[in-house]
Amino acid sequence: MSGMIGHPRGLRVRLGLVLALSLTLTPVPGPSTAAAVAATGRDAATTTLPAALLPAWNGGINLYRKGVFTTQKTWLWCTAAGVQIVRNIVERDDDHSTSGQRRYFEWMRKRNRYDLPETAGVDPQG
Repeated sequence: MSGMIGHPRGLRVRLGLVLALSLTLTPVPGPSTAAAVAATGRDAATTTLPAALLPAWNGGINLYRKGVFTTQKTWLWCTAAGVQIVRNIVERDDDHSTSGQRRYFEWMRKRNRYDLPETAGVDPQG
């Protein structure tokens, strides 16, 4: 296939991780927001902070913290490791367990759209 960069499975994994991140990440109020809500007594969703209370934005966001990254436990569990990383970010956890990755992989395999051999991993629906 001309114009295709990399391996299709690698693309699927990257797209799946991006989708997982976009579906699971929600804004978390920081200390400035909490202080403003406490001071005004208003709900965080309706609170507008003065620009002076907001940190300067450099155009990026860093979700990394110690304990977030995990390595896939088998060559096949790349999507499971991705789920584990996303859960570590969102849940503020530090799970690096083989059993967790196995559980995520089995969960995704049961939801595959296509009847793939296990060596094919999971499809986008899974």
